[in-house]
Amino acid sequence: MNNGYLSPVVEELIAEHVADGKDARDLARALLESGLCAKYREAMNIATTELPHAYSIARDQGMSPSFDDTIAEAMLRGKGEAHLVGVLLDRGFFTDRNEARKIAQYEMLSRHSKRIDEAIQQSLAVDRKEWVYIDSRKNDSAHCRNHAHINGQCVPKDKPFTLVGLDGNTYYPMHPHDPVLPPEERMGCLCMHRGIVSDSAFGLSYEERRALYQKYREEDDGAWEAELDAKNRAKAGIESRIAKPAKKRQTSLDVDNE
Repeated sequence: MNNGYLSPVVEELIAEHVADGKDARDLARALLESGLCAKYREAMNIATTELPHAYSIARDQGMSPSFDDTIAEAMLRGKGEAHLVGVLLDRGFFTDRNEARKIAQYEMLSRHSKRIDEAIQQSLAVDRKEWVYIDSRKNDSAHCRNHAHINGQCVPKDKPFTLVGLDGNTYYPMHPHDPVLPPEERMGCLCMHRGIVSDSAFGLSYEERRALYQKYREEDDGAWEAELDAKNRAKAGIESRIAKPAKKRQTSLDVDNE
């Protein structure tokens, strides 16, 4: 294994991990447990170097999951972006972590948007959908500006949204990350969309429901947070920060009324 030579035992172990779809960490752990490597650094060096190459050969022979299958597998197992980035690197799809992260984020958001739209179309209670712009301080993509302009745009659930792209052309996506959009409108986009329950289902219009929601938020005014803080501080034996309500100052008008 030193001098660039892999023993047949190690090659067999790598082949087993490729067949089972395992990642570099699994292979490194197996190398340590089997005594084929004495140090974790040595085991990870072999795993991260040899595993992508082995996956690439297996893929050429039709014996390893394709890129689409890899994405689908991660989503089916409920894995997140960080896991998918590691899998894409381990299986040799990418060599640069930043590039793998961008693609992993795009693929997962794109497929989630499609699934959400399918759920919206199948729901009997939903008759409209709304574009929701998600702002991120980490996301400085230029398309954030024109996506923000259609935040809150509502359309019938079977109709597309209307988006004016950075190139000045008008596009009609069914959902964020729709393939009808050019790459510059999809990559780095964090927008989402949601279904709106029909007015007949609740007996209230969407605008009335939003007004009620806003009213309840204003009336609450953080009361639940203060109550929770008081309970936690009481359990810990700490004096609550909640100030006792001050007595109402009596005015001359109050005296006259008495």
